[in-house]
Amino acid sequence: MSHTPASIVLDTSVAIKWFFKEPYEKEALLLRDAFRKGLCFLFAPDLIYPEFANTIWKRVNFYNLSPEEGIQIVRTFQRVPLEIVASRNLLEEAFSIAVQYKCAVYDALFLALSNERSCQIITADRRFYEAVSVTFPNMIWIEKFKV
Repeated sequence: MSHTPASIVLDTSVAIKWFFKEPYEKEALLLRDAFRKGLCFLFAPDLIYPEFANTIWKRVNFYNLSPEEGIQIVRTFQRVPLEIVASRNLLEEAFSIAVQYKCAVYDALFLALSNERSCQIITADRRFYEAVSVTFPNMIWIEKFKV
């Protein structure tokens, strides 16, 4: 009997941890490895790319990451074969979530995608998790992720 791979929405806060030694890096790498082995499918709104690049830009400008290292990380992430969904298709639901839970629309896009696909979203964004996880049981804190 074959096992159907889980569908998971990848939050940018988790994807960043694939590239840096920081809290919850180990759990993020477990998710990445499960994806590479075909144990799960990873989805994200198209916003993940500019959000990811902006986080890398901050590390170049405010931390010790060189511009060359930064662009290499961005290029590497762009090659990850995520299933990308257009943000415009999620925008109305994301806006409603953002208004109701007082979170950013760009964060709510990931949750709207999770709702649309009826799948889990894995996050390492503590504030976002605490704001919505009680109402949205598909929101999983990275530390609780199991393959």
